[in-house]
Amino acid sequence: MLPGALTLLAAVLLVAALVRWALADAGRRGRPGWAVALLVVAAPVIGWLVWLALRPAPLDPWRREPPPGDHDSPGHFALVLCLALAWYNTGTIWTGQRVIYPLKAYVGPAEYSTYDAQYANLIQLPIVTTFALLLVATALLLWLRPPEIPEWSVWTGAALEAFAVWSSVAREIPLQVRMGREGFSPALNAELLGANWPRTAAVTLHALLLAWMALRAMPRGLLRGNSRWSL
Repeated sequence: MLPGALTLLAAVLLVAALVRWALADAGRRGRPGWAVALLVVAAPVIGWLVWLALRPAPLDPWRREPPPGDHDSPGHFALVLCLALAWYNTGTIWTGQRVIYPLKAYVGPAEYSTYDAQYANLIQLPIVTTFALLLVATALLLWLRPPEIPEWSVWTGAALEAFAVWSSVAREIPLQVRMGREGFSPALNAELLGANWPRTAAVTLHALLLAWMALRAMPRGLLRGNSRWSL
């Protein structure tokens, strides 16, 4: 129940972040924010694309990006949380891809049903729950984006995580359920390994993108050694 509740919370936060973005973007461009927010929520894909295609230029071109702010803002803490969870999940997904899934071939047929049931039970906290927490952190970052980070990078990260969720639900989980029901077979396991590669790539790319965001948000003095942040 906990991962499901966290996924629902992430979806609510994602919708709230989308509305917040629509209101802010419409305000910068002199259009009624409520109308744009209604458009992108009522038609989450088509409405967003229509607004991106037809929106006018900002009233003040210098306001395309918010001004630099305090490096102790809630947005920076959300970035750190998202970065840590993304790299943790990158480690677990690569462990599954390169270690756990291949080792299933060495579990005996008589023991496989017990192994599969225990595996599904034991991964709930270290893998499933932490992945759900990453979705929540990603949604929070959409809402609390630090001013130094461009909007496109945060939305790209959210799209990568959305793809990972779709891949899990549409491809990996059905294959794992089928293997648990039918028993291990090399063909099914090979199909599972192949289907998991795109999800592994998406989670890894998001972690790398977040590392780039962290560099963008880092105080310049921390890199140049010319301020109170110097080490």
